[in-house]
Amino acid sequence: MDLPYLKGALTKDDLRRKDKFDYLPWAKCLQIVNEKAPGWMPERGEICHAADTSVWIQVRWVHVSGEAKTPWFDYALRDFRNKAVLADKATAKAICDASRRAYCASAAAFFSLNYETYVDEEFEPQEDAPAPRASATTTSADVGPSVEEVQGVLIDLLAKADAGKVSTYLDMRAKKFGLTKQVRGSWIAAMSIDQLQICIDELNAAK
Repeated sequence: MDLPYLKGALTKDDLRRKDKFDYLPWAKCLQIVNEKAPGWMPERGEICHAADTSVWIQVRWVHVSGEAKTPWFDYALRDFRNKAVLADKATAKAICDASRRAYCASAAAFFSLNYETYVDEEFEPQEDAPAPRASATTTSADVGPSVEEVQGVLIDLLAKADAGKVSTYLDMRAKKFGLTKQVRGSWIAAMSIDQLQICIDELNAAK
């Protein structure tokens, strides 16, 4: 049994935009495979650890008939800063999120689905207008870091800073961001993810 070849199964409208990058929501990836290559299902294998305790997973695609399967595809766990996730931070959520992203990446590797975004290549125009497909909902889109995770990064950075300057720094940031009320007694809890990231970038730059 040959592997599916799904180049051209997507258009730009199927992608979502996050910051400066396009990505394929995992639910859309599976919907396209179900439609264009019925019977092929993703499977997650081993959770692996490198010498530095960073974590990666293995996924592959298997046909339900049992007649065909792809090789294993390695995919590293990374946080929202694209840094390797170490074993003590490899939560169930991190592993499940990485698995969904790995399904998309492995579909590009083995089926050429959405390979264009990985090589920064323009999508080819389709001769016929594609039939409308259901849009991915917010719950089916690729999962980004939660506000709690980003808050944790900022809190860790502030814990290493001069304790006498932390309160002043947060007061200044809150004023710049136009925040007028703390949440649960904290400016950090009152910040959006974008505001938290600005603080993280500033503190990292000051190291």
